[in-house]
This record gives sequence, C-alpha cells and structure tokens, in this order.
Amino acid sequence: MHRTAPATDPAGPEPVVRRALHELRIESERRRRTVHDAPVALLAIPEGAASDPLVGLLAELRAVTTRFVVRLRADGAPPEQMLVRVKAMVRDALAAEGWRDPECMRELTDAVVGWSIDAYYDR
Repeated sequence: MHRTAPATDPAGPEPVVRRALHELRIESERRRRTVHDAPVALLAIPEGAASDPLVGLLAELRAVTTRFVVRLRADGAPPEQMLVRVKAMVRDALAAEGWRDPECMRELTDAVVGWSIDAYYDR
C-alpha cells in the first residue's frame, strides 16, 4: 500500500513550488525584455495577457498548493497554522529564486493564500 508522505515531509511541495516560481521568474523576465525591446506597435498586447507557459505554471502551482493544503487539513492542521506554513513556503521559495519585486511577490502570495483557503474549506 502506498502511503502519502506526511505534511511535515521536508521534501513536501517546496521543490515543485521553487521550480514553478523559477520558471515564472524566467517567463516574466523574458516578457519584460520582449516588451522593452519591442517596436511600439507590438505594445498593443493587453496588459495582463499571460502566455500559455505562464498559465500552465500558475495552474501547476495552484494544484501543488491545493494538494499541500488538503494534506495539512487531513493531518489536523488548523487553518491558522496552514496559512502560516503556506506563507512561509511561498516566502522561502521566492527568496530562493531571488524575487525582489514587492508588488509581484505580494500578488503571488495573495493568489497562493486565496487558493489555500479555497482548498482548506474545499470550495
């Protein structure tokens, strides 16, 4: 019988989160360079339009977050502890990837926290 690792497993979702954040940062930098180097006509792309790889990475990050939170809830973690763990995981992954833009960090953290609350309460 295959047993799921406990939520306290140090391997946990962190490697997947770090990889997703790393790829998000690379995609973000690529898009920023493209915008800065592009002719003015190409800047008509709607702000906030995400590329397919970026959408895929966010979906993967949400899926990993959901699995992590569901496991925490199954292990009996109260919602307050779950939020502390999720925020710490995101903060550590962002720091490991060298994210420095406070607005991007806040937006991503807010998204992950929202997904976590939805997953915890199975919305």
